[in-house]
Amino acid sequence: MKIKNAIFILSVIVFLISVGSYAGPVITLKNLSEPGLKIYNEKMSAYPVMDTAKFDAEAEVKFPLYKEGDEVTLNSIRGVAKGKFYSFDGKYIKIGSTNVPVIDVDSTSLSKFSKDENKKLRTLHVKLGKDNYNAKKLEFREKLLEEIITQYPAINEVEITRLFKGIADKDAKARYSESFKTMYETGLPIKGLRDDYMKQLSGEFLKKYTELVFDEDEYVLKAEKVALEKKAIEVEERRQAKLKERFLQPRTATPFFSPDGGMFEPGKPVKITCSTETAEIRYTLDGSEPSEDSTLYSEPITLPRPLAVKAKAFHKEFNDSDTAETGSWAGGLYASYFEWMTFRGKTIEKVDTCLNFDWGSKAPADGLPADLCSMIWAGQIAPKTSETYTIYLTADDGARMWLGDRLLIDAWKEQAPTDYEATILLEAGKKYDIKVALTEVMGQVCVKLLWSNPKLKKEAIPQDCFVPEGKYVNELKSWNKFEMKNGQPDYVNRAKNKNPGSYMDIYKLPVQGGQQRWEKLKIK
Repeated sequence: MKIKNAIFILSVIVFLISVGSYAGPVITLKNLSEPGLKIYNEKMSAYPVMDTAKFDAEAEVKFPLYKEGDEVTLNSIRGVAKGKFYSFDGKYIKIGSTNVPVIDVDSTSLSKFSKDENKKLRTLHVKLGKDNYNAKKLEFREKLLEEIITQYPAINEVEITRLFKGIADKDAKARYSESFKTMYETGLPIKGLRDDYMKQLSGEFLKKYTELVFDEDEYVLKAEKVALEKKAIEVEERRQAKLKERFLQPRTATPFFSPDGGMFEPGKPVKITCSTETAEIRYTLDGSEPSEDSTLYSEPITLPRPLAVKAKAFHKEFNDSDTAETGSWAGGLYASYFEWMTFRGKTIEKVDTCLNFDWGSKAPADGLPADLCSMIWAGQIAPKTSETYTIYLTADDGARMWLGDRLLIDAWKEQAPTDYEATILLEAGKKYDIKVALTEVMGQVCVKLLWSNPKLKKEAIPQDCFVPEGKYVNELKSWNKFEMKNGQPDYVNRAKNKNPGSYMDIYKLPVQGGQQRWEKLKIK
């Protein structure tokens, strides 16, 4: 019946309205600063209230209901019946002396006599009106957020943590962090580029707190920096004196690890040994070079996650050993770091254990620029439990994430560090192809991929849930295939293969300032 068809069509419309904004980047209210949130709330409050009475009145006019005694004309398959409407019993409509079978009447005409059918159509009309109202309001909201976010973005907690991680005292760190956030919000709106705004803000912040200095993308106390530099000089002087004194002495044996790489098992102890008797072993877990001031090894190290362990042996009579580093752990994502932001140019390939990077304004990889570059991580993800997972992606600048054949998150634009999320059901042990593309314009660069479920707190997706293989890995390896020509790599497949960072052949990142700035940046 036509009424059933109308209800089906409405359900499709409602579904499309509910998912219509899903394919695009999702800007949430937590991405807005307090001033931005205030403007948002004011404009949303001023949005016209839905006039339900209007929809009810329209439905009453569009779908009239006859009363007994009304003079009516009814067209049916058997002909035209005219006269007074007497009754409707579900099977027949009595008009004058004629009983018209319901089966001979179309659904629209029937609704004028049947209270139940009339109610369905009126309800349908009101619901459609409300859904159209909600769709327009949602569209208004998204445009409003896009407008406000460029001038009133919230400062991301990731940024704050990075900016003040060099201050050891917790109370001082909290005080400076809060002051910086206050100055950030007081100075809004941003006029021009956010990076320029942050540089200006940094200058004002340092004028206010003269005891601080900006060093290596973070704030540190001048006194602490001077003390560290002095200590580093003293350590180097001692090292040089020792080298001079032990010039002809043998080198301490290089430490070695057990296990040294392989399949990482959280909680399994890592042993470090040295064959030189009475030598002491010092180690680091942050990738830095071990020194005599590094942590002293005394018992096996329990690693909560795969870490780059470096160790060095020292002996009072011999020269220092070479630095030892743990071998590669199994798992992770196959990564490609590109010289250009269009996933082309010089390419560095490796396996990253997870996606939890915040490079600040530094280059993401040695030998590549810090700006106008791009990266892709590919592989498979295999959850250990069957749950509905929330996937979180934080990115600066543009990012896309595919899971299977589905573009799960599309955040393709120049932006400050911004959080995105999506929810999906994953099965335990099943391997899902995954790909994350990131492209950087200028300034800060970061990417973080985390997840949570009802039984799991939000965390970076661990290495042992990643496998560096699958269709997206094969796609990347084909894209990266090269031959040396005149001493330079010639990527032989990039002229014919589809760009792996694209979606529907779109890989050009929308930048602030549009086409003119794109050309000014001379993006290759």
